[in-house]
Amino acid sequence: MVNLKNIIKNYKVFIDTCSLLHPQAENIFYKTFPPILVQNDIKLILPHRVVNEIEKLRKHKSQSTRNYAIKAFKILGEYSQKSLIDIRGEPEDPFADNVFHYVFSKFRTKHNLCLLTQDVKLSKNIAAIGDMESVKSSYEIMVLKITNHGEMIEWDHSKKPDRVSENKFEKANRVVNRKPSIISVNEIPGLNDVV
Repeated sequence: MVNLKNIIKNYKVFIDTCSLLHPQAENIFYKTFPPILVQNDIKLILPHRVVNEIEKLRKHKSQSTRNYAIKAFKILGEYSQKSLIDIRGEPEDPFADNVFHYVFSKFRTKHNLCLLTQDVKLSKNIAAIGDMESVKSSYEIMVLKITNHGEMIEWDHSKKPDRVSENKFEKANRVVNRKPSIISVNEIPGLNDVV
């Protein structure tokens, strides 16, 4: 888990569409963020293209996607009413991911920047901007995600997913009856873990 108070105080925090659509979004955006934002008089930053994407998703063919988009739009409405969000953008802005690339590249030498996203590829790309060796900066880029348990954690791209060999187990040729037993779990599997 991350020190959200520190991040809110010291970083410009941007929100991606997919994090607003996450099943735990209501928990994060109604319970976690508001007290810290209000206490520090700080706003989250949202590209206008994210709002456009959520508007389009409210008409999606999948009922589930529509429901998440409706909830996300409600969150944005309440954040806007309470002045907890700053929606920025230009009419000629391309899609949201491209806006994040541009903004993080442009301002990485002027501010600590943080992106909340569920998108693996975007998270890697934004983290790579912070790791650029050709342009040194004393400012940091942080990329966070929401877990299925409703916590925010920093993306860890150092872990490579384990690949299971096709021939890892022998094919069974008969059914074996065994007494059920409890298997102890040492840790809860995470993203890209193989069980």
